[in-house]
Amino acid sequence: MWLQSTGKLIYTPNKPGAIKRNNKWWLVVEVDRSIINYYAYWINRQIIKPPWLVKGLILQTPQWGGHITVLDGRVDVAKEYQHLWEKYADESITYEYSVEIEKHWKFWVLPVRCNRLNDIREELGLKRDYNFHVTIGRDAE
Repeated sequence: MWLQSTGKLIYTPNKPGAIKRNNKWWLVVEVDRSIINYYAYWINRQIIKPPWLVKGLILQTPQWGGHITVLDGRVDVAKEYQHLWEKYADESITYEYSVEIEKHWKFWVLPVRCNRLNDIREELGLKRDYNFHVTIGRDAE
């Protein structure tokens, strides 16, 4: 099952405590914090620390809030596309997210589908079909 939501497109977001990468080429969609809180509750309650377990892992929620990463700062936008940077700043993006929680390494996520985000990536000279997801949190001990 897929649910629909909207968020704001943010270029080069302020990310206190972020890993120092090329922070210039970060692009994210802000996700409503209530989505993160809802799924974090169920992961904590049913998966990480079920009532019958005395000790378990701790779910650490994203330090910059809920977001969908469109570009993660690891790859520069090529010079011929840089004039398009911030073209869609603050645009409201409609996306769909799956209610099926997945785990990627230590991260708990909700898969996302959004053709608009693929279009923006392609316009910046990057590949389509990026693995979009909402990060709910990560295992911390």
